[in-house]
Parts: sequence; C-alpha cells; structure tokens
Amino acid sequence: MATFQITAHVVPRIQKRFGDYASRIGVDDSSLTKLLILRERELKRLPAASQAPDLPGLSRRKSGKTPKADASVTAHMSSVADVRRFDAYARGCGLSRSKAAAWLIEQELSERWLERSLRLE
Repeated sequence: MATFQITAHVVPRIQKRFGDYASRIGVDDSSLTKLLILRERELKRLPAASQAPDLPGLSRRKSGKTPKADASVTAHMSSVADVRRFDAYARGCGLSRSKAAAWLIEQELSERWLERSLRLE
C-alpha cells in the first residue's frame, strides 16, 4: 500500500509538546496534523501569515536565528491528490509544504483549537 505523507520539520521541543498535546486529546500526532491540514484548506490563513517578514508561529531562538529542525511530525494523508493539493497551496504562499505544516502545528499549540472544540481544557 502506498503512503501519502506530508512531513513537518520542527525542533524537538515542538515535536514533544505537539505529541503530548495530541495524546491528551486522544489522537496521534499524525492524525492531528492531517486534521490541521484539512482545516487549513477551509480557513486559508496561511497566505496572510506568509506575508509577514518573520513567519508567525515558527520557533526562533533569542538570537533571531532559526533553531535546527531536526525532528519531524508526519501526516499520513488519504491520497496523493491531498498531498499535491497542500503542496500547491503551500508553494502558492511561497513556502515548502514542510514549513507550512510546521506553521500549522505551532499555531495549534498556541491556539488549542481542537482542545477547546472538544472542551478538554
């Protein structure tokens, strides 16, 4: 069976926080990332965010340098069409699909949309 994936490269601290958050909600990090990607397809927040000089939500060190994103979270999508659609969307925003997915992950960690939706706060 073919696997259709979107991998977000993040710093280890974000990977851990996101995994813990997903577990608390009762899903795995892959499923939560997929849900965030599908949600973004409807909300289309990334085009405005990507115009910022420093993309909001992506971790920065105090020095302003980007920490090494040597951890990852992978969303297992249902089809190659889903991957291509998100890839085209991210490219249209001037981003790789990895950076776009990482932004969605970091936004969810600050917004806690799903947790609030499920009233698990």
